Amino acid sequence: MTSKFTELLSYKAERAGKTVVKVNPRGTSQEHKHGQDIDRDYNASLNILERGLDKLGSGRPESTPVDTRPLRELQHVPAS
Repeated sequence: MTSKFTELLSYKAERAGKTVVKVNPRGTSQEHKHGQDIDRDYNASLNILERGLDKLGSGRPESTPVDTRPLRELQHVPAS
């Protein structure tokens, strides 16, 4: 079953010539591949990015994002 959000996201991505890759986020905050000292949510986002690139096939140049390197340091921005 596809959610309305996923339908809209896929539609917009297709119109923009982009690809939507669904990734199961389960367990991504428990995987500490990027070190124990970084923020748990940031770590999970890096794990999700890796899963998406693996699923997509990051070796295909037509599908590789411009910059797949993670930020070196998490930047804290105060909420306005």
